[in-house]
Amino acid sequence: MVMRKIFTLAALSAAVTATSALAAEPYSGAELYSHGSNGQFKYGRFEARMQMVSSPGTVSSMFLYYDNSYLGGGEPWEEIDIEVLGKDATKFQSNILSNSKENQNSSEGFHTVNPATNAGYHTYTIVWTPEYVSWELDGVEVRRDVSGVNKSKQGLEQVNTLVHDESLRFNLWLSGSPGWTGDYNQCSFPQYQYINWIKVYSYNPQTKQFTLKWKDSFDTFNSSIWAKGNWDMEKVTHSTSNVNIVNGYLVLSLTRAGQEGAPSYVPQDPNPELYDQDIGGPASSQSSNPSSSQSFNPGSSSSAFGPTYGSSDSQNPYNPEALVAGVEHPFSLSMQKDGFTVNGAVEGASWVVYDLNGMVLLKGSLPGKASSQFVSTRNLPRGAYLLKVGRNGYSQSFRFVKP
Repeated sequence: MVMRKIFTLAALSAAVTATSALAAEPYSGAELYSHGSNGQFKYGRFEARMQMVSSPGTVSSMFLYYDNSYLGGGEPWEEIDIEVLGKDATKFQSNILSNSKENQNSSEGFHTVNPATNAGYHTYTIVWTPEYVSWELDGVEVRRDVSGVNKSKQGLEQVNTLVHDESLRFNLWLSGSPGWTGDYNQCSFPQYQYINWIKVYSYNPQTKQFTLKWKDSFDTFNSSIWAKGNWDMEKVTHSTSNVNIVNGYLVLSLTRAGQEGAPSYVPQDPNPELYDQDIGGPASSQSSNPSSSQSFNPGSSSSAFGPTYGSSDSQNPYNPEALVAGVEHPFSLSMQKDGFTVNGAVEGASWVVYDLNGMVLLKGSLPGKASSQFVSTRNLPRGAYLLKVGRNGYSQSFRFVKP
């Protein structure tokens, strides 16, 4: 996405005045944004359990944003996106926007979601550290951009340019770019984005540990964390009346002008605790082992892939290795009800499952080239885990959650 967002905090009125000439169509959108001491972040882990919107022309989102990006004139643009676009409910778009308002850099990626984004609740996650930015869906990492490795479509660094505090934002609006989102004239109204809960973790660059900062389950509207947008956004004007709490859910509404407000019914999340496991919480404190457990000493000759683990792993096995630029990564992970399937395109690959303390819980090897193996997790306690798959000095890491 290039040059589609205008956000303000202290200088909101100036931006509204500047965009009034581009006055929105007779539609009302919604934006929720964090502010104050609890709402500005430099690095961290950001999780939200949501049912999104997908109707022609819509953008349904979660993102991190440097609040002065819109100013231009020497201010950098810094933004990390999760966006569901109206022309395809079966995918979400990940993106980093960088450089400047006048010359934005982007790096869009698309990720399959099943069931569709507007057909059920999923847990969406952005992880931001000085070393990498990653995106997760339902506890499985789907993309990782590493500082000094991955670059924008324009060929420029992005991760290491994200240096300012950012707010956490969610919005629902109509785009005037039919090739990107579909034709907004075909959108039906009203549309609703439902948020069950949001969790924010801080990040310590020295220890490389994430610590839970707060969780909001939306029993009430917490104005010490959140505020509501009221500015023009392409084909809509954001209305504070379109941000509401209904039966313990935060609801963003997209409506015709004059019809703003909350829905009378909110679809219930059938698994509200699914993937709601604190990093360093229950999973990292489990003492029960499904088989023989051994301690993890990254970089030692006894580890599954020997010295291929970097020094960062000696601090925290939850921190996966950087993916190598230009390499077609040969492993993938798909989750099932009672386990997962690890897929490999090379021979001689081994896999290891760790808890978040680095204890080896399960391990094995793929039977051959272009092969798959189902691994049962029936004997694992509920919680978050790390799977590493590799061979001959190369490995990939996947986080997964057993609900």
